Amino acid sequence: MDIRLPDVDGIELCKRIKKRSPETVIYAFSGVVTEGEFNQLEEMGFDGLLCKPFEFVVLERAIEGAFEEINKRRTRMCTPISTPFT
Repeated sequence: MDIRLPDVDGIELCKRIKKRSPETVIYAFSGVVTEGEFNQLEEMGFDGLLCKPFEFVVLERAIEGAFEEINKRRTRMCTPISTPFT
């Protein structure tokens, strides 16, 4: 998601999405990122940064990484503490 959106702050939208769906992977997407923003991206809820312009292969790798991370997060969230059926 772009950090600077026309109708809503991308950072605030990221926080809202993560609150409702913590397993969601969100990459910041921007042509201009200040040093302060770059240093705070993870704290803001973003999982990575894609700087415009970028090669298609970079987007492809980011998407693959996102699916891997979602699977890890879901596994952690769904792992039972004890198994009542054993």
